[in-house]
Amino acid sequence: MKAAPGTALVLDVSKSVQGYVDLPNVATEVAAVHEIESGDELLNNQFSRARFQAQLRRVRYNIVHIVSHGQFGNDPSQTFVLA
Repeated sequence: MKAAPGTALVLDVSKSVQGYVDLPNVATEVAAVHEIESGDELLNNQFSRARFQAQLRRVRYNIVHIVSHGQFGNDPSQTFVLA
């Protein structure tokens, strides 16, 4: 599977979920990514682990940009991104 030129996948969970507040300026961020690379979006309720996996099997993306709530640390069992 060859990457198409200028292909980005933008994933977004910017609405308030599981006690996390809304993320501001996401529309501006998504638009900025698409100024660099065209592509596909899975926004808020469209973004799920299953749909993300399906997209990665369907298209070879040059960029995968995730806007979401998450936690990163030294302990992998405590590191996550909400989808």
